[in-house]
Amino acid sequence: SLLVKLGIPNLLSRFVPEYFTQSKYRLIAKLFTAANLLQTAFAALLLALAFIFAPVLTGWVKFPNAETALRVFAIGAFAYLLAENYRVLLSGLFMHRAIFWRTLIYNIVRLAAIFFAARQPDPFMMVVIAEVCLYGLSLLLYYLAYRRMVQPKVEADTHPPEQPPWKRFVRYSGLSYINEVGVMLLNSATDLFLVSGLLGGAAVGLYALASRILSILNNALPSNFLSGVITPLFFSEYGASRENARFGFTLLVKISLLATIPMAVWTALMARPLIVELFDPRYGEAAGLLVVMVVFLPMETLRYPLALLLLNAERNDLLIYSKIFGVFKILVGLWLLPIYGVMAMAWITALAIVGQNILSYVWIVTILKTKTDLVGVGKLLLNGAISAALFFPLASRFHGVFGVLGSIAVYMIIYLAINLVHKTFRPEERDFLNKKLPYPVWKF
Repeated sequence: SLLVKLGIPNLLSRFVPEYFTQSKYRLIAKLFTAANLLQTAFAALLLALAFIFAPVLTGWVKFPNAETALRVFAIGAFAYLLAENYRVLLSGLFMHRAIFWRTLIYNIVRLAAIFFAARQPDPFMMVVIAEVCLYGLSLLLYYLAYRRMVQPKVEADTHPPEQPPWKRFVRYSGLSYINEVGVMLLNSATDLFLVSGLLGGAAVGLYALASRILSILNNALPSNFLSGVITPLFFSEYGASRENARFGFTLLVKISLLATIPMAVWTALMARPLIVELFDPRYGEAAGLLVVMVVFLPMETLRYPLALLLLNAERNDLLIYSKIFGVFKILVGLWLLPIYGVMAMAWITALAIVGQNILSYVWIVTILKTKTDLVGVGKLLLNGAISAALFFPLASRFHGVFGVLGSIAVYMIIYLAINLVHKTFRPEERDFLNKKLPYPVWKF
């Protein structure tokens, strides 16, 4: 997937919303057609290589006698890559209803197909075939949505013919591709690889559990599960007026922190009961790792708005340079892991993310001439610290599964009350959000 994406999804997510605000559907169609043809060619090449070298590849990953499964799944991967392009296009055109209906149909059919396939004489191969057919179904549904919802707008476009800025597109997609490779250096898969190789299975098990809990928390953040809406909205609003992007950037930073800080504080104070009661008492040692990870979760969540602003300014080259901290993480990990153990990996990764974000923000201030509301950010951090101090004496009183779950409500009451009293959003920010919401409930 990484080899053949070529930065194309990022290219579409950046420019489709900008051209959408100008109703340049013909230009959008030219960009999408060219991107799809290029990705089809590279995906077909990879598909051919998978067919030819299937025995070598399955032997390399220690999965012998699975050549047929790999070849079949490669066809599904081909369909998946093209379907993702359609998804990004429809998202950039704010056709989220079509994406919703596709997802609903896909998941219903998938549930039935996997249920049926898993009960066949050769369940593994049948599940692979089912997944491939489902990827094909996904591509078909997206294509039909494109023909029905996008193609008529392209044909009705009355703008004079315009030559796409191909040089600009190529530069952006190329830099995005390099940045995607760099992102791999900072993700948890690299951590697990280092821990597994240097410390063995027991350590990697603890680290994997803490990372999994962190991943669950990350997925619950608005910046993650609403990214399909936030990203095109940001680019459509500020893609052609970058000087106004500061307001959207600041708002996204503060909303991200408002949602992330309570997750981080509660999880840090309830880490051991959370693992012991909801997972397994044998993994209680992972609590220390989880505490380190979630303490830096607010800093990690800022990667999204920082990257969004740099991508909006088409300075993804700066994002690439910031990945030097991924190299730092690997080198320092190789040095310190054998000495200090698995806890060192959590600290090294956290500090690498902090370094990347600080460097990105320095570039935003010095090159893009943009700042965020540091006073508001400071107030959010102060509110988090006060809520932690008030909840800390209560944390030890919650026992059992229901006690742990009930503690969430207790902490959130404390946190929200503090933020309602000590407001962190400026009046113009509250007014903007209340105009967008169905009811004026934003009081923070």
